[in-house]
Amino acid sequence: MTLRKQDNQLMRFVSLMLVLLLSQPTTLPLLAQASGGALNATISTVAGGGLAATLPARQAPLMNPSAVVPDPRGRGFYVLDGGTSLSDVPPYGFMVRFANTSAQTVTLGTLSIEAGSIGRIAGGGSAEGDDLPASTVVMDNVPAIAADPGGDVLYVLTPLRNSVRAVNVGTQNVTVAGKTIAPGAITTIATSDTLTGARGLAIHPTTREIYYIGGQAGSNI
Repeated sequence: MTLRKQDNQLMRFVSLMLVLLLSQPTTLPLLAQASGGALNATISTVAGGGLAATLPARQAPLMNPSAVVPDPRGRGFYVLDGGTSLSDVPPYGFMVRFANTSAQTVTLGTLSIEAGSIGRIAGGGSAEGDDLPASTVVMDNVPAIAADPGGDVLYVLTPLRNSVRAVNVGTQNVTVAGKTIAPGAITTIATSDTLTGARGLAIHPTTREIYYIGGQAGSNI
């Protein structure tokens, strides 16, 4: 998609409406006027907006969502939730959650998520180490996540640990970077000093190469 300069005013307006929408768990019709004409659109809340302890997606709390990644299989989307820096990490740390927008129950790893519900895939625990159930581990800083094009692996950038970790969200063992990961488990697949302070994460659609933005002076993608 190419955005023209004259569309900037419209994009700023829509961005403002999206921010306001986070506190309004209702459907909000928008009518915006751009220089090129009128745009009619409807934006609906599909996850978050409530503080109930249950997990229907439109009522489950999203404390501080910072990234959204669509499921390559079209079943819903992943949400990176939690603090945006170490100084404001909530007690539960960072979490990756999945909102099921399909009409069927979705199984990710060992977790089954009913249609219209949201479930915690990784983080929110207190365990340290690899080859553990992803929902039991603590994730102290996660600036980015990315989904494998095949839909069975979720990559998690953890710069404070100089690493990229992988979560098996499939129902069978997967091998990533020579490491076999059980369904629902998380493990470290790459470490490098260049990952200190890294941000941004992407996976090549065919080669599965991992791209990230280095956090050190003079770093490249």
